[in-house]
Amino acid sequence: MKVIIPIVNLNLQKLVIAKSFTTSEFVCIYDLSSRSYYWCKANEIISSEGNVTLALKSNKIFSVITNQLQMLAFNLFLESGIKVYKTSGNDLVRNIELFEKGQLSNFTFQHCNLSSGHTNSCSSCNSNCAN
Repeated sequence: MKVIIPIVNLNLQKLVIAKSFTTSEFVCIYDLSSRSYYWCKANEIISSEGNVTLALKSNKIFSVITNQLQMLAFNLFLESGIKVYKTSGNDLVRNIELFEKGQLSNFTFQHCNLSSGHTNSCSSCNSNCAN
C-alpha cells in the first residue's frame, strides 16, 4: 500500500509538506511495504483529464496525507475508499512515522471548512460560496 503527500518542491524542500495539493505541483509517494520514497510531479500520477481516484488506485495509492483539502475532493476520496489523514506539522518524515504508527488524525469535514474559511458545511465547494 502507498500514501501520497503534497510537497513544496523536488529540490531542497522535498521533505517539507505543502499546504495542499492545490498549492503545489509536486508529491511524495511512500510505499509502506518497501519503506521507499518516490518524488515526482503530481501530473505524473494524476492526469488532469482522468479520474483522480482511479489514477491513485491504479498506482496502489489508498491513503492521502494533507493539511488542506477541498470539500469536493474529500467527498470523492471518501466515496472511493481512499483514506485521508490530517498532517501534523509539515515534516514529511515525521508524518510518515506517525502514519505508520497509526497516530495521524483522520481528516474530517471540519478540516475542509476550517481550511476554506467556511463556518458550516454545505453540499458542494464553490469559490464564490457565501458561507
